[in-house]
Amino acid sequence: MRSQHLPGLPVLTLDQGATIGHVRRCIVDPERKRVAALLIALPRFWGRRLLPMQSVHAMGSHAVTVPSADVLLPLRHDEKLAALLYEKRIPLIGSPVVTASGELVGTVRDFQLDQTGVISFLYVTGGLWRALSGREARVPASELMALGKDAVIVTEETLDRLAREREATGSNEPPTDGEAPWKAVAGRVRRRWLSPSGQAPPPAEQDQKPS
Repeated sequence: MRSQHLPGLPVLTLDQGATIGHVRRCIVDPERKRVAALLIALPRFWGRRLLPMQSVHAMGSHAVTVPSADVLLPLRHDEKLAALLYEKRIPLIGSPVVTASGELVGTVRDFQLDQTGVISFLYVTGGLWRALSGREARVPASELMALGKDAVIVTEETLDRLAREREATGSNEPPTDGEAPWKAVAGRVRRRWLSPSGQAPPPAEQDQKPS
């Protein structure tokens, strides 16, 4: 399931079929590269609770199901989950994705998690990948080196793989000989959108109506 589908989903109990809250967001464990818990908003502004992923029965398109209301925990009931919620909070979505050599890949738009909370893919858009293809890219968990507060670090191979995927789809402007594919595309983007002075070109003047 993509994480963007979770916020707002009701949490239903299997024993009574009752709605005990709604999903607010995912609590990410950066060391294990997984979602450790879901932050749940209780009905009628009664506060918030944590739902550990091991207590989730299933995550569906309409609801998240749990065995009973007893699985919801106070925010500071578990020290590790409380630390992930407050001190070690990882935003993930919106974080820049950078290679180990410092090259920008793009920005995390979303991520895929399985029923146990393990993150299998990051969906990256913007930055270099937008220049390469104009759509989002999937970065698999095997290429993730670190999920940090300031950035997501991926392996050196990520950009090369994205460039190969771009080449496989065909391109009207092949890179020059001896130039890395992603550098050639980045150069074309700069030449297209920047004027010689380094400023974005002004918009085209509209035809004036005759007086």
